[in-house]
Amino acid sequence: MVTWDREKGRDNVRLSPGNRISLEKGDALLRVTDVAEEDFATYKVTVTDSNGYQKHDSIEVRKI
Repeated sequence: MVTWDREKGRDNVRLSPGNRISLEKGDALLRVTDVAEEDFATYKVTVTDSNGYQKHDSIEVRKI
């Protein structure tokens, strides 16, 4: 299972496909379209295997 979270300040939001958010390639690829100010944040992906073992990684998306 793959989950994506957006962390900004104290806010932590679990992302799901919708308006500007799409998950592709077995949820391994997160795509955000029409990027807005609220999208500049840290994105964390969590992969959980069938035994419950989890692996995390994150990336910070900044406005330049």
